[in-house]
Amino acid sequence: MKNTLNSTIFLFLTVCLLFTGCKKETVTSSASVGDIITSGSWRLTSFTENGTEHASDFNGYVFTFGPTGSLRANRSGIIIDGTWHMNESNVNSLRISFGNNVSLKDLSKSWIVVYKSTSQFILQDDNSTHTQEVHFTKIL
Repeated sequence: MKNTLNSTIFLFLTVCLLFTGCKKETVTSSASVGDIITSGSWRLTSFTENGTEHASDFNGYVFTFGPTGSLRANRSGIIIDGTWHMNESNVNSLRISFGNNVSLKDLSKSWIVVYKSTSQFILQDDNSTHTQEVHFTKIL
């Protein structure tokens, strides 16, 4: 009876390890925000404002952050150039600017980086009276 119980427990633990051992996880990165965002192209996958989702306003855009502060939004071959800048006094502050472009005006501001990994970064509005959150997901 003891051998059967031990065998059952062993089998159960083996099956659990098989199913959880292969799970793909996103690891929070120790890399700088600048290194992460310049490592590829990104899609905006969520844009909430006061709890309301507005990501559909950004459907089709591919964002590319250049290493020298250039920022490009490409939607079906229509390119909108902008800039990005990390605040030197606060490494978690990211400034995005698309100038006077109406389509991307809601992204043009200073943001606080609240999460960063090699596959996603999340920004929140730095104005505490206006709740906005943006999720960018890396295009693989």
